[in-house]
Amino acid sequence: MPLIHFLNEAITIDAPVGMTIYEISQKANINLHRGFLNTYQCGGKGLCLGAGCKVWINAPSEHAVSKKSHWKERLRPQLHGKQRLACQCIVSGQCEVRTQPGATTVKQSTRWDPDPREHKWQKRLAVTASKKT
Repeated sequence: MPLIHFLNEAITIDAPVGMTIYEISQKANINLHRGFLNTYQCGGKGLCLGAGCKVWINAPSEHAVSKKSHWKERLRPQLHGKQRLACQCIVSGQCEVRTQPGATTVKQSTRWDPDPREHKWQKRLAVTASKKT
C-alpha cells in the first residue's frame, strides 16, 4: 500500500492501490475545495471545468499516479506542470499532494476569556459618559 502525504494538512495516509486521490481525501476528511466550489462540487466524477479538486502532485516516479481519461478534458483548460484533478488521479505508488491554498479550515484551538481587571480606558469612558449627561 503506497503512502500519500498531504503536505498542507501534514497528514500521511496508507492508501490502497487503485483509489483516486479524491476518494482518499474524503476518507481522511481533507477538504480539497475552496470558495464557490466548496458548495457546488461534482462529487469526484470529473464533471467540473478544472478548478474543483485541483491538486499539485510530487511523485518520485511517473507511474506513481496515473490519470483517468474523460471526455470533459477537451473542454476544460489545460492543467500545467504538476497540477492534476484529484478525482482523475489513480494512486499506484507513493506521492506527495499539495492541496489548494485556503482549502483547509482552521478550527479554533484557544479560548480567550475577557480580562476581569479594570483598565484606565474603561474609567475614561465612564467619566466622559457622565460629563455628557
